[in-house]
Amino acid sequence: MSCQRQILGICWYHFVSYASVISHTGQDSLCSRISSRRLAVFGHVRRLAEDVSAHTALSLAVKARSGRQPAHWRRSRGRFCHSWTTQIESDSGHCADLAWDMAGNRLRWRTLQPTADQADQ
Repeated sequence: MSCQRQILGICWYHFVSYASVISHTGQDSLCSRISSRRLAVFGHVRRLAEDVSAHTALSLAVKARSGRQPAHWRRSRGRFCHSWTTQIESDSGHCADLAWDMAGNRLRWRTLQPTADQADQ
């Protein structure tokens, strides 16, 4: 962001907002880049072979998110409320089960863009 401001000749005392710099340069925001890469990794792990440990772990996390979680899978006090699957849900705008099914089809998954609420942050 500071590089973009320097290229445009915007000083700190001009009080130009982040959104106006983004709209002026035409670049994607950092949040949307992170969201799209997070969705890309999710789709990649989804399409791995079922015997790969990353696929198995993500499959269990999605099943746990949809309500089929074992009793011993509880977060201790003081832990963050968001897990990786909840972040995928907020990025894609779909529940974890639907995102899991959509990620099986690469062409359909790649057309998915991060939701608008994620890009505004």
